[in-house]
Amino acid sequence: MTLVLTTNVVGQTRGEPVTLPNRRRRLSTIVARHRPARHRDFVVSVHRRGVVDQRPFVPSDATAKIKAQWSKTLIGPNDVVVFTVVPGRGGFASIGLAIASIALIALAPVVAPLISGSLLFGGGAATGVLTTAIQAGMVVGGIGLAYAAQQASAAKDKTQTLYSVSGGGNVPKPGGRKPLQYGECWSVPPLSQRDYFRYDGVTMVLTKRLTLGIGKYEVHQIKVGDAVFWDASQGGLIAPFNQPVTGTDPAAQTAIEFLYEQPSTIAPGDAIASGDVAGQEVPRVGGNPNVSPWFRAQPQGVVSDSVLLSWTIPAVYLIGVNSGERRKASAEAVWMARRIDPDTGAVIGQPFELLRDAYNNVLVTTASRFSKIIRWPAEGAYEVNAQNIYPDPKEFGQNSFTWDEMTAFKDDVRVRPQTSEIVMRVRAGPGLTVTAFSDVSVLATRIVPVFENGAWVDRATRKAVWSYADLVRANYGLALDAGADVDKAAYYAGLLTEADTFDGVLPEVSGFWEAASLILHPMRADPIKVGSVHSFVRDEPQAQPRRIISRRQTIRDSGTATFKTKVEGGDVIVEYEREGDPKKPDEVRYSYGPPTRTPKRYKVPGITEAVHALKHAKWLAACAVFRGAERSVTTSWDGRLIYPGDHILSDMWFLKQTTAYGVASFSGNVLTLDYDASVSTDWVYGSIRTRVGKDWGIIRVRGQGVRSLELHASDVSTLTASSGLALADVLARESQAPTTVVVGGLTEMQQTWVARSAVPADEDHVQIEMVRDDPRVWQIVGETPIIPVPIGLNPLDEPLIPEVDVLHARCDRIETGIEVVWGVSATRGARNYEADLSYDGGATWDVLSAFGPASSGRAMMQQTDGPVTVRARAFGRTGLHGGYAQTTFLTVAPVVDGSFLANLSVDIAALTAEAQKQIADVSALGSGLLALDTVSGNVAIDTAHDTIRGAIQQLATMLDQLADVASDRAVNDFLQRQEILVGTKASNAAISREVKARSDAVSAIASIVDAIAARLTTAEGQVSGAAQAVQSLQASVSTQGGQIDAISQQLVSLSSTVSTQGGLITGNATAISTLTTRANTVDGQISVTATSLQALSTTVNGQTATLTTYGSSIDGLKVQYGVTGSINGVTGGFVMTGVRRNDGAVAYTLEVDGSLIVTGSVTAAKMSVLTVSSLTANLGAITAGSMQSPDGKWVINLSGKAEYFYD
Repeated sequence: MTLVLTTNVVGQTRGEPVTLPNRRRRLSTIVARHRPARHRDFVVSVHRRGVVDQRPFVPSDATAKIKAQWSKTLIGPNDVVVFTVVPGRGGFASIGLAIASIALIALAPVVAPLISGSLLFGGGAATGVLTTAIQAGMVVGGIGLAYAAQQASAAKDKTQTLYSVSGGGNVPKPGGRKPLQYGECWSVPPLSQRDYFRYDGVTMVLTKRLTLGIGKYEVHQIKVGDAVFWDASQGGLIAPFNQPVTGTDPAAQTAIEFLYEQPSTIAPGDAIASGDVAGQEVPRVGGNPNVSPWFRAQPQGVVSDSVLLSWTIPAVYLIGVNSGERRKASAEAVWMARRIDPDTGAVIGQPFELLRDAYNNVLVTTASRFSKIIRWPAEGAYEVNAQNIYPDPKEFGQNSFTWDEMTAFKDDVRVRPQTSEIVMRVRAGPGLTVTAFSDVSVLATRIVPVFENGAWVDRATRKAVWSYADLVRANYGLALDAGADVDKAAYYAGLLTEADTFDGVLPEVSGFWEAASLILHPMRADPIKVGSVHSFVRDEPQAQPRRIISRRQTIRDSGTATFKTKVEGGDVIVEYEREGDPKKPDEVRYSYGPPTRTPKRYKVPGITEAVHALKHAKWLAACAVFRGAERSVTTSWDGRLIYPGDHILSDMWFLKQTTAYGVASFSGNVLTLDYDASVSTDWVYGSIRTRVGKDWGIIRVRGQGVRSLELHASDVSTLTASSGLALADVLARESQAPTTVVVGGLTEMQQTWVARSAVPADEDHVQIEMVRDDPRVWQIVGETPIIPVPIGLNPLDEPLIPEVDVLHARCDRIETGIEVVWGVSATRGARNYEADLSYDGGATWDVLSAFGPASSGRAMMQQTDGPVTVRARAFGRTGLHGGYAQTTFLTVAPVVDGSFLANLSVDIAALTAEAQKQIADVSALGSGLLALDTVSGNVAIDTAHDTIRGAIQQLATMLDQLADVASDRAVNDFLQRQEILVGTKASNAAISREVKARSDAVSAIASIVDAIAARLTTAEGQVSGAAQAVQSLQASVSTQGGQIDAISQQLVSLSSTVSTQGGLITGNATAISTLTTRANTVDGQISVTATSLQALSTTVNGQTATLTTYGSSIDGLKVQYGVTGSINGVTGGFVMTGVRRNDGAVAYTLEVDGSLIVTGSVTAAKMSVLTVSSLTANLGAITAGSMQSPDGKWVINLSGKAEYFYD
């Protein structure tokens, strides 16, 4: 029974198979009843059951049936009719489907016309070489599929695989502009001529010639699709393109060459590929038509010398109707040519046989390819047609011809001036996974002249300034060799290190100013013309304004100001091509404030890095937000010196609270006003309007009488010299309206503006538009001000940014301390100074001299051991400051001379009542002391001094004895004592220090004992005071019979005593602090104890108060801490003890001995109460247990939810 199948292009069945009754029927009937949906393109093929190599059922030249054959083909019971659905409408749904369609084309050229070339390889691929290559099965090698025999009987025959590649690309229109690229970027070069190919045995050789662009280039990499074809860093061609085929003509191997104004060794001078011949099946004798149309070998107006023909013979055989066995057959085709007029196309010659290809009685089961170059009889224009001389065979078989390519050649040498080209020759073969060469992209850097060391040198560079200079100097630009601002370009090329590049291709049609603006825009610059020189201006932070516009230069009533009340444009998106690749579009976004739903989008050509794009977005957003203030003024011809981007210091001053007067007459420097006025007799400021409306001033003026105004003589002289107008020339003539003089207070403004445009308003004036130069713009962008190269700088002019050359500072002693004396050298252009002082090497600064005109000074300072740093800087007339100058010095110790001290008497009445009371008490005490017997008091003092002297003698004797003992000790003993004693009998001070260290075989001791004592006794009142401090630190380690003891002890004792000889005042205060550690080990058992004891005690008139703090840590298992107080023997305090039990638990106890515990709150969770009386608590919700009254007669059982009452 006949089987009907519907499959896709790779042989996969779609839908259920249909089985027809066992009888014969025409193929047209089956197609009419079982064809796929009408909107789908399909191919009908007829297969025989039992032919194993036909599964899956893929159509081929032997099985496919064209529409004209449907009604003539009978289908038997053992036949299989296959409808192969081809994705011919709506494009391909996936890459896999596209590959499958290519496979179908490779196996069945008859299907190629059903699939649009544009669906496979992009727009334009359906014409020219690409379609030719597709129909010739050029992508077989790319997808690794073989063209095999279709019948079992041919399985023994030798089979071969055909390898193919395809070209394609953009062919420029006649007269089209060549690409112009600057910087480093990827580009898709257009074709210099149509691609052409020729067959070399079973493979195909493709030749491409591409126009990279105008000028020279440094090529880095070439890609075909996503595959790397050539890489300079890897030495050239990349595998598998670099694998040569042995035994093959070298002219057919894969190769590449880069051309600049030189001929190619790969491609002939001119190759003209015909776009009309595109895989045409050669018509047969007896067919309709029976011969192909005449195809022109070259376009109109072009002549050639030879022609290349390429054709394919799919197979030559016949198939028996019943047996299905292949038999020998014959095939032959002939190509005819005739000469035509190159311009009109009229036939001017007789047809002649150009080529004949014949095969007689052969069996060819695999496709064969052929190419041949034939020279014309003479140079001229020709057209060619072709015919298969065998009619359509009655039996099943194959003997068709496919006309694949026709390319005409012109015998000349093509050299394109000032143009870089790339010529590629690609050979198809096994392992070549890339077969479509229509998408060729090139990464290259433009080589332009760069000005170095006084000469122009060709360099590969990305700098926008050199690209702009090339556009000015080259003949494809303005062709002005000396027209570029070379000095400025060289300055910015060395100054800028980022965001100063242009990497891209200029639009095909653009004027000079458009192209120059595109090149300079990524570096925030615009082109300008200054005379005959083409320069540029850049929006950048500047440390000083280059121009000044005063009110004297401003035409009266020409200034306007605009302030934006609504901030817009702070949300910016900058689109760019990442890595300069058009296939990698990217964008960055910057929002000053919250992002909006409608951000501003900018596509900035030439930016290829995210950092550059983000910085550009910040600049655009910051300008939109912070440059809302705009001004417009009209000046005289002085405004011609201002260019867009210049920083201008405008409106340096204005008069406030002004009064206008008319000038009636003048005499010398005295003006007579037109009405009574009360102008201050002190010097104030004024301004006079000239005859043409300009300001003549500012000038100092003062009133003289009721109607007189005196002008300052020096100001008049200065203005006359600077303006060239005397006062008589300034005042109005008698025929004019009276001159106006404005008097008021002077206010200076130091605002910097950025010029946006400077356009002549008429023959005498220039209108200037400016925007406010807000420093926050550059804070957001992250740039620091730069100082441009001075232009025509007069060395006698004062700098706007003064720099301190010399700073000196030193430390001087004065009567009561030390001072720092500082000063700076004379600084040109300085108006104010400020100075700072640092004691810590600049970490912190103290103000030494605040902002002001003082350039030197002195101030009190503190003495320090390290160096002291002083810094100072100067401010110019515009408010801009220079850098800091620094110096260091060392301080000297202050010396106080008592002879310089003045009488420090204080009026007691000026003191507080409490102070006066204390002084009265001391006075009364002194009077009582004076009333005592001074003789007995002196005797007591002498006795005390004798006692001290005796103690000192005893101490000295002991020191001598200890010295003798120390001299007899071993070398490992050390003992050192120091004794210092100063003073008189009534007042003295002593310091004693003992340092001891000793070690022997079983012990080691180290100790330090410090003792300090002082005494003061008044001469009149016999009031004495004594203070004593003792500090002891001792450490001892000993071993006795296997026991090791380690003791460390520190003792600090402070005491002071104030007493009188009569016993009226007595006061003692002591403080004792000890720290002891002890470690013992006996028979491997270690015991460690650390103890701290601190005692503070004071005694006044027999009243004693003592505070003792005690703490200890024992063996890592127990701690104890206590604080006790004792006042006249009554004690109190607390003791906390913590110990680790044998079960591992740690318990703490706290014992408090106090008369009062301050009322507080303790949560129940923190208490475990056995007996509590007088307890009041807020217990919250009680959910379990029971509650009862104190007598037990009222019980509430919470668990049982019951209440009981008992009698």
